[in-house]
Amino acid sequence: MNVEEEVRQLSGLLKVGAVASMCGVTVETLRNWDKTGKLVAKRHPLTGYRFYERDDVKKFIQQRLRERGLIHREGIHENFDDSSGDIGSVGTSDTSSTRV
Repeated sequence: MNVEEEVRQLSGLLKVGAVASMCGVTVETLRNWDKTGKLVAKRHPLTGYRFYERDDVKKFIQQRLRERGLIHREGIHENFDDSSGDIGSVGTSDTSSTRV
């Protein structure tokens, strides 16, 4: 696969800042999660910038919230807004300060 094809595959993925905001953590925390394998990013072939698959982020957030007892099995699929990158309500009354 050439570089142009690799770059095309990154189209539509989430940037680090957006994912950090969704998870309520810093960009540095995301870098650590990537290094430890908790939430693995794809890398831009030329710049090395991290990008995240929307489904990977969704599954990661669901798992973290389930571990904290904040959601049940049904998860957040109906609340994960594809257009804005905002997970919306995840089954708690106030999610504005909920960190995963």
